[in-house]
Amino acid sequence: MTAAFSGALFAPMARPPSTDFVEDAATGMRCHWERPVDEELCEVVLGAAVLSWETQVTQGGWPVPFPDGSRGGSEGLDIYLST
Repeated sequence: MTAAFSGALFAPMARPPSTDFVEDAATGMRCHWERPVDEELCEVVLGAAVLSWETQVTQGGWPVPFPDGSRGGSEGLDIYLST
């Protein structure tokens, strides 16, 4: 079960549709949205993700999340809001 689960973490997956994104310049993280109504929510989600990054990676010494090979448009961590 563990091998199957860990394989699922690294299996290539299609990204949800994205119309646009907001990006944090310091971390390179992006929050992608498809519906214009979700753009404001993406700002909130990205703010929380940046705070989490600062707390866990910068201050706590946790490893940086592995890159997705620019599948989200950049090497930064990509977050998708999807219905």
